[in-house]
Amino acid sequence: MRLHSRDLLRAFALTDGAETRHGHLYSLPALEANGIGRVSRLPVCLRMILESLLRHLDGPHVSERHVLQLAYWQPRGWRSESIPLIASRVVLQETSVLPLLCDLATLRDAAARNGRSPERIEPLIPVDVTATLQERRATRTDPEFRHLMEWAAQAFEQLRVLPAGVCTGQQTLLERQGVHFPETLIGTEPRLALVNAFGMIGCIVSDLEAEAAMFGQPARIPVPDVIGVHLHGRMDVAASADDLRRSLGARLGRVSVQGQLVEFFGDGAESLSLPERATVAGMAAVHGARAGFFAPDEATATWHALQGDCMKNLVGSVL
Repeated sequence: MRLHSRDLLRAFALTDGAETRHGHLYSLPALEANGIGRVSRLPVCLRMILESLLRHLDGPHVSERHVLQLAYWQPRGWRSESIPLIASRVVLQETSVLPLLCDLATLRDAAARNGRSPERIEPLIPVDVTATLQERRATRTDPEFRHLMEWAAQAFEQLRVLPAGVCTGQQTLLERQGVHFPETLIGTEPRLALVNAFGMIGCIVSDLEAEAAMFGQPARIPVPDVIGVHLHGRMDVAASADDLRRSLGARLGRVSVQGQLVEFFGDGAESLSLPERATVAGMAAVHGARAGFFAPDEATATWHALQGDCMKNLVGSVL
């Protein structure tokens, strides 16, 4: 039987106070119920990537083979192929965005010369341009660069230049055309690794891969290994997030995490605050991990609720 994503689309109704929302999601439990893999046993980070593959299965970049590779994933299994990672958002560092903006401007000029509407040249997915306070001060002293950024911010509907110090707009769940799904980000911004603490997948890629993603092309990553880090108990009240970073970093340094996913779980992981989780997620990236991931839970749901996201009770429903 051929696998189709539409066969795994499920409706849901979510009540939040007096408001009831209706929508759809691609159900991983339904995939397992159809006899495909032991999806419920997969690490959460792989389930999030699998949901993305399932959602794009009927498109040009994802095949049934890609879905089955993750659905039947085994620890310490043989990894010989790659899978497409299709982003819902691209995050670019302001100091390296110039070549990408020049390419977009050149494409718009070419469209105009050929009698086409320049506005047709537009990123296919949202793009966030970020900078630290120090980087923003440095680039703002260049009037030509400042003019280019101002032009880009008003010329492209899908591109946002974020305030200095803001990494990206963080949403655990997105909704497009009535379908809800987890956020998946790729980009060139080093701080992108921190979003993995918020229950999202965020992977750092090359400038070329980021530009391709802007136009709907997936990043290709090897089928990942996952290193699980089971955290027990709670940190001592006298300990800091930096102490935790050094302690876990010393342990991760004894194993090879290069290019792999590291998932932190257990009651110790749940007891950490979001800033503490972000510190740990950043540490994993420093050691070469593709992502240092914390699964979405009540802490992330509460944080997003404070940001105006009323989807608290839906966290976990997709997974």
